[in-house]
Amino acid sequence: MCPPGCLHNICEKATRRGLLKAGFGVSVAAFSAPLFTGTPAKAGETRSFTDVVDLTHPLYEGFPTFDAFLTYAKDKLNINRWMVIEHTGTHMDGPLHFSADGHSVDMLPIADLVVPLTIIDISQRAQDNPDSAVTPDDVKAWEAKNGPLPDGCCVAMNSGWGKLLEELYCGSRSAALSKICHNTPHAACSEPRKLSTSTLS
Repeated sequence: MCPPGCLHNICEKATRRGLLKAGFGVSVAAFSAPLFTGTPAKAGETRSFTDVVDLTHPLYEGFPTFDAFLTYAKDKLNINRWMVIEHTGTHMDGPLHFSADGHSVDMLPIADLVVPLTIIDISQRAQDNPDSAVTPDDVKAWEAKNGPLPDGCCVAMNSGWGKLLEELYCGSRSAALSKICHNTPHAACSEPRKLSTSTLS
């Protein structure tokens, strides 16, 4: 992470020619290449590891940041300002979301977030019944086909409702399905697991 003073100094003094002379052009090209031309990982690709290391810094009030809106045309650097409600788009909730004293997201160990994934597809049923939920029978059917749920896995529900994302008038239906998914899937599992839904949360 570059400190604000460092980047500000670079933005004020650097020109394209200066960057190339300083060797920044090569570095940027080398860094950018895998971002824009890399091959996406194949579905189902297996990787193994023994440790997960958290390299993040918790955000707090007064956390040092760039308090400016910059454009590349003027400042040779793009910085946007954005503000969202935490339950926007693809996101993660901690137990505190539906609990008075549960853990918030920042209290969850990073290693607990890198887990095997199990997807239980109820999209056909949810298409006809917006109150559909993952049931013990769904879990049993998945296990009959694939074997026992992996230890500590994330059980993700695919409702098929992603295709309705841009439908402005299905909010109440999505909210109802989301409520059921939040409150009942744990009953379908024999032990606490991570849960994932494809509806509003």
